[in-house]
Amino acid sequence: MENNVKVVGSYVILKGEVMFSNLKTPRGFKDEDKKSYDITLKIKEADVTEVTNAFDHLSDKAWDNQTKDLKPHKKKELTKAPPKYKDIVNEEDEPTGELRMTFTRPERLGAPQITNKAGEVLDREFLPRGSEVYVSISHREYNAVGKVGVSFTLDK
Repeated sequence: MENNVKVVGSYVILKGEVMFSNLKTPRGFKDEDKKSYDITLKIKEADVTEVTNAFDHLSDKAWDNQTKDLKPHKKKELTKAPPKYKDIVNEEDEPTGELRMTFTRPERLGAPQITNKAGEVLDREFLPRGSEVYVSISHREYNAVGKVGVSFTLDK
């Protein structure tokens, strides 16, 4: 891990700044399977290249794995899913150079753990905006509805 992202097997450890967190109680529909915890992280401009390279590499690898055995006409029917990250824009709707990334975890899997730089588990009920945190995310490839990509879930 250079400083901000580490990919190990089917896991990603990502450093970011808390923009919004809903980790106290899951929110969503009444049905338990639809409720989830979530956190939105801001990736600082200096860290954007490292993070986008890691996530783009996972996306490219998913594309290669999911399309390697397909016939050319089937491959043409597929497109890459959009990236997990989104630009943060200012009041004039211009990109600031920073990214926003949101990750969720279904309630049925239990609450996620968020850590600080020292690896200490933080109180998920009080994560102030702007706090620097590390999140563990599991990832898996998918090929569905004409899209090939990678889905991410907050890990425990």
